[in-house]
Amino acid sequence: MAHFADLSVYTYHPEEIIGFPAGTTSYRPGYERLNVGWLDAPHEFETGTVPGEFADALLDIIAGRRINQMRGFHVCTLCPAPVSPGRPRSLEVVHRSRTLYLGSSEIRVPSGPGTMFAAPTLIWHYVTVHGYRPPDAFVRAVRGYDPEWTSGPWVPAGADRRDSRGDPLASPNLRPLFAGKAARKATPALDLRPVPVQPGIVLDNDAVGLLRDGLGWYDMEIRWMVHLDDSGVLRLWRSWKGQQVYEARLVPGPDGATLTGLTVEQDQSRYQGTLDREPDLFERVLRSCLDHLRRLRAGHTPYGPSPLTGPPG
Repeated sequence: MAHFADLSVYTYHPEEIIGFPAGTTSYRPGYERLNVGWLDAPHEFETGTVPGEFADALLDIIAGRRINQMRGFHVCTLCPAPVSPGRPRSLEVVHRSRTLYLGSSEIRVPSGPGTMFAAPTLIWHYVTVHGYRPPDAFVRAVRGYDPEWTSGPWVPAGADRRDSRGDPLASPNLRPLFAGKAARKATPALDLRPVPVQPGIVLDNDAVGLLRDGLGWYDMEIRWMVHLDDSGVLRLWRSWKGQQVYEARLVPGPDGATLTGLTVEQDQSRYQGTLDREPDLFERVLRSCLDHLRRLRAGHTPYGPSPLTGPPG
């Protein structure tokens, strides 16, 4: 793999190509990219300790996006050469969402206005195995990483968006409905218990309709699945494992519905939340799901807006 000095200007690929389950978004970035973690023997590099949670946070970023995915992969030139001959293999690491294969793509971490850090996915291996210490600014950026950056101003409205077959996206409604694989993946809670004070949420008819369609699994950018069934029961699941956390009932009214009877998973192996804090947490999660549903309906995916709809209003 090519060696680039930390904090030098990135020039490896002129475009950014963001992969997601349904296709790709590509564009020429209007921001400056700075290299971090492009190590290669025999070049020297900084070593030292990193904060305890840094490696896990870095791996979450690697699991969340595929930037500039290549067909082949790079191997770590800092590791000893294999004794037995044969074709080299990519490095594998187990994340809670799936097994990740390092060395064939990159990550992006916003640094500040107009600046983005660019690193290879092998950076996690360099940190955890070879003691590499990235620049402090990168460490801070990873610890404060915002996974929503691709739905903001970083991605231009005119980006080229294509489906998994390479065809331009034709529909502005890109919602992953709660059906098929998402419904099969969802598992019931083990120990639902009522919260001490109900949140008192009132939803309009548009929100109720969106919840009836549901929000299925999209990717790691959207961390919840939600569905309102025909009997008026609302359920929310963690999208990664499909485990139910929340359940409530919507009581219909003339202009929408009122939420009541909120219960929360209390099995410690599934979810660790304090019941008295849950009404506020639940409301934030539900509002976030509805925001995603509205944006997806309008074509504003976590990877930027659809070419048919332009930038978010």
